[in-house]
Amino acid sequence: MKVDPDKSFLELNPEFKTIKFFKKLSSDKLNAIALLEHPDSPLQSIPREERIEEVLSSYNFEYKDIEDSVSEFLKYTISPLERLLLNWKSKLEERDKYLLETPYNENTAELQDKLLSNSEKIWKQYLNIENQVFKEKQEAGNRGGYEESLIEKL
Repeated sequence: MKVDPDKSFLELNPEFKTIKFFKKLSSDKLNAIALLEHPDSPLQSIPREERIEEVLSSYNFEYKDIEDSVSEFLKYTISPLERLLLNWKSKLEERDKYLLETPYNENTAELQDKLLSNSEKIWKQYLNIENQVFKEKQEAGNRGGYEESLIEKL
């Protein structure tokens, strides 16, 4: 998916021109959703709240104006496996936020220790899903069954 805030979303992604959902939203809103929520967005490494603040500072609307459109946008633009990965990422961000904001004391020590001891297992599962998404994208890029060149394999 291509995104350029200075260009029309549908001109950059003509495969969506026939879908009613994409016709009813402005190009600005489609670009904002893609930058904020799509897993291939170059901004995905920025924490979600910061991403929202940064991206929407360039537009004349608030997140609440596009919030109801996000799930439908993603329905058309990501695979079920990518959706699973996004859900995991969201929960991991919530978990990290909880761990950072909760003081470590006699009332919370046991729970925090348990959460921290489970972190490795949870992150292994997340990375496994991420690896599956990567493989899925590689396979999708190699449609037609041709053999990749040495450079493509790198």
